[in-house]
Amino acid sequence: MRISWTSGLAVCFLTLSLVALTDAQSPQGNYHLLKTYKLGPAEGSNFEYFDYVTVDSSARRVYLSHGTEIKVIDADSGALVGNITGLRLSHGVALATEFGRGFISDGLQGKVIIFDLKTLKLIGEAKAAPDADSILYDPPTKRVFSMNGDSRSSTVIDAKTGSVVGTIDLAGSPEFAVSDGKGAIYNNIEDKNELIAIVIRCPSNRAGRLRRLEGQQLSLSTASIGGYSLRAVIRKC
Repeated sequence: MRISWTSGLAVCFLTLSLVALTDAQSPQGNYHLLKTYKLGPAEGSNFEYFDYVTVDSSARRVYLSHGTEIKVIDADSGALVGNITGLRLSHGVALATEFGRGFISDGLQGKVIIFDLKTLKLIGEAKAAPDADSILYDPPTKRVFSMNGDSRSSTVIDAKTGSVVGTIDLAGSPEFAVSDGKGAIYNNIEDKNELIAIVIRCPSNRAGRLRRLEGQQLSLSTASIGGYSLRAVIRKC
């Protein structure tokens, strides 16, 4: 997500509000405010922002990208679990729980910072590209994808080793990405009003289960995106 730079001192406190769906018997069935948590400013940051929010449902933790740090809070109580510091311009967090690792995109450093999910300590880094922004972990391929906005690319990282295995030229500025859990990753190219799909073909996927975008997936783009074009990018592991 792009950050609007503003001058002046940082705001002392930002709030995080949680909402939930009302009881099913409620005639309105509207969302309502549950709680508001006040969170302190990020150390060493001269302006305040929150970017992507990542929820670890099994560990009951919420990861908040917050300038020069990642704030980790308890999903139930809102209590601060810890801060992951030493960053410059954090954007997102991807969780590879099967390897006990988390991955943070830092746009100013052009890196992906790796941390231990239990201790929240930094354990490594991988070179990405300037404006490393949205980031996600794709379980079928065991890969982490950093979407590098201004660099118009995606950096692919082996989640187990933390090594960069390749870079994908996206011919446009990627923003938010999601995985379908079957080997396709969808991303909106914000400067072209375009939706792309990165299809990963790995030897471990039997009978070519990770297929080119045809039929059903193409019809999904026209039916759900309202006229956005869909472009496929095929990538080998």
